[in-house]
Amino acid sequence: MNCKKENGILFFTNSLEPLKYYDDIIIYDIPFKKEIFYYILYHSQGKKIHLVFNESDIYYNLKSFDEIFPQRKDFIKLYKFIEKGNTILFKEHLHPHLNLNPIKFLFCIKAMQEIGLINVKERDNIFMLSKNSVPQKVNIEQTQIMQRIFSAKKEFIEFAKFLVSQKI
Repeated sequence: MNCKKENGILFFTNSLEPLKYYDDIIIYDIPFKKEIFYYILYHSQGKKIHLVFNESDIYYNLKSFDEIFPQRKDFIKLYKFIEKGNTILFKEHLHPHLNLNPIKFLFCIKAMQEIGLINVKERDNIFMLSKNSVPQKVNIEQTQIMQRIFSAKKEFIEFAKFLVSQKI
């Protein structure tokens, strides 16, 4: 793709650099949040915006959600791991038996802590974990962290459907 003016930018959606310095703005990937997309449109002040993504990119982003989204089996795996006496975990070097994506691991820890299944103390590069006795069955999907993840994925799907329907 050729930009007619001298300055162009490949705009990474996780960056909100000042747009006034660029003549053309290229959005290479669909943003996960529609607010970022609208921020770019609002602040572009009539400059050309090039959208360089298609439906297959949307499916790739959905796959990314699935890679970080904890499943029931991930919570069970982590809980049993702690139950076996593994109470100290290094943040940057997860135990190979866990076999969890680091972001998924953090979501699991936060949700399990929020619902009261575990206690978590963080110090430097270490998680110190302990198991709690919970008298009744809990629903981790009802935690705030899980609801935020559900909501983010739902919003992304709605935004992606909207963009695709515009045929821009």
